[in-house]
Amino acid sequence: MTNWIYPNSNDATGEIRQANTDLCMQLDESSYGDIIEAPCVDDLAEQWENIYNVGTDRTEFVSLWGLDNADAAWCLSNEGDLTTQDCSLDINNEQWGTS
Repeated sequence: MTNWIYPNSNDATGEIRQANTDLCMQLDESSYGDIIEAPCVDDLAEQWENIYNVGTDRTEFVSLWGLDNADAAWCLSNEGDLTTQDCSLDINNEQWGTS
């Protein structure tokens, strides 16, 4: 169990960082879907946008690397292990709390 610091308002962008460390959640650029925890280097792969989904009243975190390099909206997902999936699926695995 750990605490995370993340962009916490609608349309905010930034890192999802483990509290009291220099570790960030990063999209693994080589696999297009896996999430790794690695030292924060201010890379696009560790930048996420907080998007408030009005349909579900919950937050989605969209990878800026995916938008810039894959021309796709890849949302942080909790489907077993942390991974990403196409945001258009609009399923509960990619929904987090509220903004």
